[in-house]
Amino acid sequence: MPTHITLDRPDTKNLWEKSFKYTINVDSNHPTDTSSLKVPIFESGSLELLLIWRREFDKIRRLKDWNATPTNLITNSRILLNGEALEVFEAAFESQIGSNNVTVVRFNNTMREFMASMCPTDVGEDITNWLGILENLVISKSKNSSLASKRLIVSYHSYLRHSTQV
Repeated sequence: MPTHITLDRPDTKNLWEKSFKYTINVDSNHPTDTSSLKVPIFESGSLELLLIWRREFDKIRRLKDWNATPTNLITNSRILLNGEALEVFEAAFESQIGSNNVTVVRFNNTMREFMASMCPTDVGEDITNWLGILENLVISKSKNSSLASKRLIVSYHSYLRHSTQV
């Protein structure tokens, strides 16, 4: 049975110490109408900090439309990762993409492998399913955090039931 993961509200002060500032066009009809968004550079840390980094990465990914040019996904991942996290990402990149063309699907598989590799080893054997639950519930924005917490608990218990039946 997978170990219970306690999701605490992490101290994010250190996560934002190193960040990269992106400029976002607010209105395509007015190119000078811009805003900026800081995205943390992740090196290592808790599962919660990794998930916060992933949420911020996905936010800038959508705003900058990096899917339109998949090589931007790799380039910006390398900008927003450092140290141990960058090494793990590069290993996932070699495993999933290597010398093949970068596609959104291949990048998503790379990111999935990276996230699984960065997780502590005591979170359970089938980390891929657990990460799917976390990505869908923790990373997605929720206006009602109490409802999100209840959904996370229900999903986690559902995951535990499924994983013990296999």
